[in-house]
Amino acid sequence: VLFPNTAQDVVQQPTDRQIHHQRQLEEERLRIRRAVSRATREALWHAHVEHLPQLNRLHAYSWLLQELYQHSLPLDPGTMLLEVGCGLGDLARVIGLNHAYHVAHQAGAPRMPLRYIGLDRHAETLTSANEALSRLHQDLSRTLPQRFAETPAMQTEWLAADWPLAWPIHEHTVDCVFANLAISFTVSPHAFLRQAAAALRPGGRLILTCFQPHTDLTALSHEELLQTAQPADEATRQILFHHLGRLHEAVR
Repeated sequence: VLFPNTAQDVVQQPTDRQIHHQRQLEEERLRIRRAVSRATREALWHAHVEHLPQLNRLHAYSWLLQELYQHSLPLDPGTMLLEVGCGLGDLARVIGLNHAYHVAHQAGAPRMPLRYIGLDRHAETLTSANEALSRLHQDLSRTLPQRFAETPAMQTEWLAADWPLAWPIHEHTVDCVFANLAISFTVSPHAFLRQAAAALRPGGRLILTCFQPHTDLTALSHEELLQTAQPADEATRQILFHHLGRLHEAVR
């Protein structure tokens, strides 16, 4: 509001040099913020992988993995599956187990196996996932018919790559992309979805899960305590609470 006889402040236009200097400051501030954000995401992903065994004990999480398998059906022979951020291969074991029993009860000659590609950051994580899946195949070969051992129901491939930035996958080669609790750890969700769309064949499917920012993750742990016959010790409960909190931080 301007009143009569009130002196107005003189507006000073910045010089080109001042504008250039301000732009440099803002670009440097943005660069530092992105670098810190990326380091934080990497630390959160390490924590996520380390606490996956704790999360896998939750009945709700095991049910979620089964739901992801159901959403991928039908799985025709030779279907190519890609899981981005596969972690310790929990979903791969669920898919392999369900599909193995499905194939074992089919009549006729063995069909082409599924092709599963697990994509994660570190080779050590993928080695653990491969060992767990190999133990599952050994158990299945002892319980299922002999032809399962001769022609496995699923062929696996593990790729170590910085998947939040780029995927080493050719365009239009994948039938189904899984991203289970992984999009929160990416640099850009939009870039993540664009890469998924580029990798999928026409008519392909993207199956994505993510906690919402307002989700009460403590309800999962309380539900687990109620379902467990023996009360969980305080250390186990604190680890679970810590992991759920880190997941929430990744979402934010």
